[in-house]
Amino acid sequence: SAGAFLTAITGEQIIGFCVVIITEEDECDLHLQDSFKRAGEVTDLIVHPHHRKRGIGRALISAASAHCQASGVRQLKLKTLAQNFQARNAFETLGFRQHEIIHTIDL
Repeated sequence: SAGAFLTAITGEQIIGFCVVIITEEDECDLHLQDSFKRAGEVTDLIVHPHHRKRGIGRALISAASAHCQASGVRQLKLKTLAQNFQARNAFETLGFRQHEIIHTIDL
């Protein structure tokens, strides 16, 4: 099943978009729970600054969720920077929960 490019449009102007892909883990990830082996992943979620706080992001996530459910996927995930507290709070409001922490080091 393919991913989707979803748009929010007012008049003739795109005011937001969401890219969702379907990921499938390979045999190296056999230790994962079944629900993690195939998942939807939001790779991009953008809402024009003048149109934020109007439910557009929520609607785009809802459309991404519907697309994934129609594709037989049971989990939707996304990533955000640890310092992006506004986005993290918004995603938690939508029902997302923190699952993975990635550590980095500058070389």
